[in-house]
Amino acid sequence: MDLFARAIEAVRAEVGTDRIVLVGHSMGTPVIVRYAKLYPRHAPALVLVDGVTAGNPQRERRSGAMMGGPDGRKNREAMIRGMFSAATTPTLQTRILNMMLAAPEATAVGAMDATFAATTGDDAPLSLPTLAIYADHSRLADRGYLQAHFGNLEYTEIPGTGHFLMLEKPREFNRLLLAFLAEQK
Repeated sequence: MDLFARAIEAVRAEVGTDRIVLVGHSMGTPVIVRYAKLYPRHAPALVLVDGVTAGNPQRERRSGAMMGGPDGRKNREAMIRGMFSAATTPTLQTRILNMMLAAPEATAVGAMDATFAATTGDDAPLSLPTLAIYADHSRLADRGYLQAHFGNLEYTEIPGTGHFLMLEKPREFNRLLLAFLAEQK
């Protein structure tokens, strides 16, 4: 996660802006949380999108090893399909599967291990404004954990969505995101 956070910082510095509001979907959540902890003066606010956090002990813990080897692709596909909802149209399912399964096996293994490691360690709270947008009845949502660890939290779920809520109901997602961003000025 430190590598991803440093990559974000390199882009921020290259662009020449002082402050950036970061949006992190799924494993992107521990990435942006890490960035906010490493570079607090540059991260005035965060947006967690069906994000993986340490507050998800009930979710099935998958190891990177499960994403590799002879059954790796089958396991990755099953994991991805498990994130779909009735709102994930067949066309959208195909698009997501093609994109996510295109990653090399080593990337899938490393991402899974890095996400697991990032969500079992540092639980220090953050007080910056945080919007948490979660899927309807998300397995990842733990409102109590989020409220305890993000002191200035706005939490919402988008009804009728799965893990890919920003693609399934983009108008609703964008409305929530833009309203939050407008508050950060």
